[in-house]
Amino acid sequence: RFSYKVIALEGLEKEKKTIVLMNRIKDFFLNGWLAEVRYLKPEEKEFVLKRRFIGYPEIISFLQDEQKGNFELLCDGILLRTVQYAKRQRTFLRKLSRHMFESNIPFVFVDNQSLRDYGKYQKF
Repeated sequence: RFSYKVIALEGLEKEKKTIVLMNRIKDFFLNGWLAEVRYLKPEEKEFVLKRRFIGYPEIISFLQDEQKGNFELLCDGILLRTVQYAKRQRTFLRKLSRHMFESNIPFVFVDNQSLRDYGKYQKF
């Protein structure tokens, strides 16, 4: 039997979550995401396309025809896929928490600040 804790983040309203995700996507682009994808080797492109990593298929498509591409539409598409993925994660965690409660397994929902405070004193 394993000893473990499951921690899930909560605490932001839907609109704030979308803003946080939008800012994170902008940060990715500011930190070179477009260049990273531009210089992927063919086998790396194949890997990220096969795994369907969020953003990579959209960026690869955008780079193939950059003159016709609209950068704002690219960002909006990545944001939409990210929001959809986050919703699937919340649904999964809600179902998991019910199962864990029924099985008497500890499951903790925390906000971002509590998790940062917890991380200062605990080793995961």
